[in-house]
Amino acid sequence: MEYKVEYENPRLQYYILRIIYISIILSSIIFIKKEDYIIFYKFLDLCSVIMLGTSLLIGISSNIDKEKNLISYTNIGIFWLLIPEIFYSFTSLELYVVDKMIVYKIIGLLFQYFIVFVIALGKKKNFNFKKINKIFLILNITFNITYLLVINNVKLMKVFIKDVYIYNLMFILIVIFFLILLIVIVVDKENTSDKFFYYLIFYLLVFSVGNIIFLDNLHNLRDTYLLGVCFSQILDFSSCYILVEGIIRFSLNKNFNTINRIMLFKRSEFDRNNRYLRKKIEELKELENLLDREELLFNKINSAIGDYIFISKGEKLFYLNDEALEFLEVENKESILFESMEVLYEKILEKQVYLKEKGSMDSYKEIIFKNIKGGYSNGEFYTIPFGDNYKIIIINDITKKNNALRLNKYLKYKLEEENIKGEFFTNICHELRTPINVINSALQLNNLNIENRDINSIERNNLVIKQNCLRLIRTINNFIDANKISEGQIETNIMVLNVVEVVENILDASSEYISKKKINFIFDPDFEEIFIAIDSEFLERIILNILSNSVKYGSENGNIYVKIYFEGKDLVIMIENDGIAISYDEQKYIFDKFTKSNKALNRTQEGSGLGLYISKSLMKMQGGDLKVDIYEGHGNRFKLYFYDVDLFKEIDRTEHIFNNNYYNLKERTEIEFSDIYI
Repeated sequence: MEYKVEYENPRLQYYILRIIYISIILSSIIFIKKEDYIIFYKFLDLCSVIMLGTSLLIGISSNIDKEKNLISYTNIGIFWLLIPEIFYSFTSLELYVVDKMIVYKIIGLLFQYFIVFVIALGKKKNFNFKKINKIFLILNITFNITYLLVINNVKLMKVFIKDVYIYNLMFILIVIFFLILLIVIVVDKENTSDKFFYYLIFYLLVFSVGNIIFLDNLHNLRDTYLLGVCFSQILDFSSCYILVEGIIRFSLNKNFNTINRIMLFKRSEFDRNNRYLRKKIEELKELENLLDREELLFNKINSAIGDYIFISKGEKLFYLNDEALEFLEVENKESILFESMEVLYEKILEKQVYLKEKGSMDSYKEIIFKNIKGGYSNGEFYTIPFGDNYKIIIINDITKKNNALRLNKYLKYKLEEENIKGEFFTNICHELRTPINVINSALQLNNLNIENRDINSIERNNLVIKQNCLRLIRTINNFIDANKISEGQIETNIMVLNVVEVVENILDASSEYISKKKINFIFDPDFEEIFIAIDSEFLERIILNILSNSVKYGSENGNIYVKIYFEGKDLVIMIENDGIAISYDEQKYIFDKFTKSNKALNRTQEGSGLGLYISKSLMKMQGGDLKVDIYEGHGNRFKLYFYDVDLFKEIDRTEHIFNNNYYNLKERTEIEFSDIYI
C-alpha cells in the first residue's frame, strides 16, 4: 500500500507569523517617525537575525533523515549568512556609522547573492553537505577579509562611498545576479515541482528590489536618511520573512506528513502482524488437531508393528506400547511408567534376555530372549536418541526376518543356478549342434562329389569335417575340464622347465594360424633361459587360449606382443594385442563360466565361453594368477603371474619332454584354433 504525502496548511500558525511580521513593521515605522534611524536599522537587523535563526533551528530539527533538497541547502546558507550578521550586529555599533554601513551593505549584498547562487547550484549538482559547507566557509572568510580591508583603507572607503560607478556597477550586478539565479533555479525541473521554489523566487525578487532602492538613494545617506533607504531596509527584512515563512511552512508540514506516514505505516504493519498472528493461531490449532490424529495413528502403527517399544525421558520410562507391556507381563502401564531405566533393564533381564556379545545395554546388541509363547527367539536390542534427552528402546524379534533372509538367499542361489544351467545348455546345444550340422552337410556334399568323382571338393570338405571334429573335441574337452575343475578332480604335473623355450614352441606352433589372419607377432623375453617349476600342458593350454582369442577378435594387419619379464620375485608372461578391447563392464565377469564378449547365438565368432575360466583356474592351480588390463580403443593385455618363483639351473630331462612333445603341441594347437574360420 502506497502512502501519498501532501503538504497541509496549518493556517493558525501562519496567521500568528504574519501578525508578528506586521507588528515588527509597524514598530519600525515608529522609529522612522522619531528619526531614530540607527535604532530602526538595529531593530530590523535584530528581528531578521532572530527570525532566520528560528527558521534555521526548525529546518534542522525537521530534516531528520538528512534529505538533500532545496530547504536543506537553504538552511545551510542561512547558517553561514547569520555568522557575520550576528558578529557585526552585536559586537559593535560602528556598523551603523554611515560610511561603514554603506561598505557592509555593498559587500554583504554580493555575499548574499553568492550564497543563493551556491544553494541553487548545490541542489542542481547534488553536492553533499560537507562540500557545500566548505564553499560557504570560503565565501564567509572572503566576505569578512574584504570588509575589514575596505574599512581600514581610507582610499578604498572613498571609492565605495563617493564613486558613482560603484553604484551603477552594483545596480547592473543586481540585475544580472537576479536573472542568473532565476534561470538556474527554474531550469532544474525538480525545483519547479517543489512549492518552496516559489518562496525562493519571491525572496530574490523582494531582496533585489530592496537593494536597487537602497543603491538609488545611496548618495543622500551623508545628509539625510531618506524614506527610500528606510523602505529598502523594510524590503530587506520582508525578504527574510518570506524565506522564513517558506522554510517553517514546508519543514513543519514535512514533519507532520512524515509522522502521519509513519503512523499509517505502523498501523498497516500492525494490521499485517495481527493478520499474521491470527493465521499462525489457526495453523497452531490445525497442528494441534494433526498431532492428535498423528498420536492416534502412531499408537495404531505401534500396535501393528509387533515390536516391543519403550521411550525414556532422561532416566525415567516415559512411554511403552501394548506389546512391551505384554512382554514385561505387567498388568497396567501406570505401575511401570516413570520408573527409572535401571528398573526397566532389570525387568527385561528377568525375561531371560541374553546378550550374544558382552557389553552395556545402551547401544545396538543382538540378543536371545524368551518370547510370549514361551519359546526363544533371536532379536535385536537397540536405542535411538532423539530430541532433548529422549531415547527410544526397541526389542525386535528378528526370527521371522532371519528366516525370510535365508529363504531369500536360497531363492537367489537357486535362481542363479537355474540361469547358469540354462546358459550351459544353450551354449552346449549351440556348440555341439553347429559343428555337427556342418559335418552332416559336408558328408552329404561328399556323396554328390563321389558320384561326380570331384576329388578336389572331397578334399576341401574333408578339411571342413576335420576342423569341426576338432571343434567338437575342443568343446567337449572344455566342458569336461570345467567340470573337473569345479569338483577338484584335475591334477597337475609340475616339472622344472625353461619357460622361455616352452612359450617359444607354443608361438611356433601357432604361427601358421596367426599369419593366415595377417597378424604380426613379436616375442621379446628378457632372458633366454628361465628355469622354473610349471605344468607345461597347463601353460600350453593357457597361452593357446589367449592367442586364439587374440586371433579370433583381432583384425587383419594387427599385432600380438609377447614378453617375459620379472616383477620383483614374480615371473610375468604378458600377451598384448590391439584387437577389439573388452569393455570395462565385461571385464568384471570375463573369467566366469560361459563368458564371451558376444553371447548372442548368431555371433560371428564361435566358442563355449569356458576358455578364460579354465585358463585362470589352471594358473591358480600352479600358484599363480591370470589378469587382464583393458585399454579401450587400444586392445587388451593379459598377464600370467607366477608368484615368488624359485629359479633352477637346469630342466628335468625326462622322456616326457622329448618324446613326441612337438607332435602333441601341434595337435593341441589345431584343436584350440578349430573354432576360427580363416
